[in-house]
Amino acid sequence: MKTMLARLPFGRTTATSDPTAGRGLYLAILDFKQRRGEFYGDLAGIMDAQPGRNIRELLEPYVERYGSLPEGKLAAFWLQRMDEDVATFSEALIGTVPSEDLTVLSFAERAGDLKVGLKQLSESILGMEAAKKIARTVLMTAVAAIVIFHVFLGVEGFVLMPRLLRTIGGMIPPEQWGPVGKLFNTVGEFIRSWGWAVLALEALAIWWVKWSFPNYVGKLRPWLDRNFLPYQFYRDFRGASFLSSLGAATTKVGTQVQTVPDALEKMEPEAYPWLRWHIKQILDNFEQEPNAKGEAFNTGIVNDRAYYRIVDLASYNDMSTMLGKVGEIVRTTAPVEMQKKATTLRYIVVIGVILLMMSFYFGTFKMGDEFKQIIQLNMMMRGS
Repeated sequence: MKTMLARLPFGRTTATSDPTAGRGLYLAILDFKQRRGEFYGDLAGIMDAQPGRNIRELLEPYVERYGSLPEGKLAAFWLQRMDEDVATFSEALIGTVPSEDLTVLSFAERAGDLKVGLKQLSESILGMEAAKKIARTVLMTAVAAIVIFHVFLGVEGFVLMPRLLRTIGGMIPPEQWGPVGKLFNTVGEFIRSWGWAVLALEALAIWWVKWSFPNYVGKLRPWLDRNFLPYQFYRDFRGASFLSSLGAATTKVGTQVQTVPDALEKMEPEAYPWLRWHIKQILDNFEQEPNAKGEAFNTGIVNDRAYYRIVDLASYNDMSTMLGKVGEIVRTTAPVEMQKKATTLRYIVVIGVILLMMSFYFGTFKMGDEFKQIIQLNMMMRGS
């Protein structure tokens, strides 16, 4: 075992240090996050095919097989933690996978059937990753349209307008141009003077929006989640993933069942701010109404239609069964819903960009007509 670990120098020596320290391991964690659904499914399949072998014996081949790849680095790190801390598998995963995964796996491990937890997590994660890929693919068209429009504005401001000023400006001063010509000249001057500042502000806005998705929980967040499409995407994806994970965490394993409040209390400490905010609200709802069912999830963590479905299912199922069914529904409907919203956003952005570019295009013809009229007027005045 020590020989295998020695082959993977990713900045880890002691089990007491931060499990996410070290650039090599940090990058492995980021990469593994996108692949963990497949890993959980494969590990569950191996456990099914090789009953009786403990988790250490099942992880060791990953170190040999994957080597410096994320799966190999993390498998070695988990084995190191289990050896040095005498930790369980779920405890060894702390700091390397999302907290929702840990809740499901720790319960399944305590119940004596880790394989069930791995299978449920794999199905949930792979379903939601498929939804994310669909939405990302559709939205790439909108992103490309926005990039093209920025390039178009750059060419307009830094190439076309300076050239026009050199050719026409000598004959007709800009202050004598027509309304469209003056507008184009003003836009060109703004782009040349403030274009870089606008790009910096756009980059800052994109960074803030990206940061705000998991972190911002201020007064405007409920409104953003309900009305602003990027936040709707985030809410639908994260809410669906959360419900699916919670359903897996409360599924009966053997003779043991974990209650929803217990599962939520375990998720809360390690959850990111947005999810922790909703978990606290759900726990408060259970505290105020201990016998609450679907109504406890009325926090805005999912859209109205999904919430109404939760209430309907909870009216004739126990919480564990209801969440399991909701998880299955979410895995099948989320990709379709996200694709619809992504397609809507794509059409809005693409059509908007096309209209703006057409206005510049036809504005160029109008500006040419204005120049022609000014030249004709100047010639008439000189002739008289």
